[in-house]
Amino acid sequence: MLQKIRNIFQSVMGPEAAIETGTTRESLRQWDSISHLNLILELEAEFDLHMVPDEIEDLSSVAKIVDLVSRRTERGS
Repeated sequence: MLQKIRNIFQSVMGPEAAIETGTTRESLRQWDSISHLNLILELEAEFDLHMVPDEIEDLSSVAKIVDLVSRRTERGS
């Protein structure tokens, strides 16, 4: 799961983006509002998800993204 998410991050933010579980919006220079929206679109497409605005706003770290995607893909929504 983390590797798939890392690949999505790097396709959106560039291959030089160092993505780890502890990476946050504040710690990654490339993670601005536009790249955040592109990231959400890619995550939704890759994992067949639909995220609501509250979820999108809360996704401020790789750990939160992994948690949300894991929970949502396990229950099939």
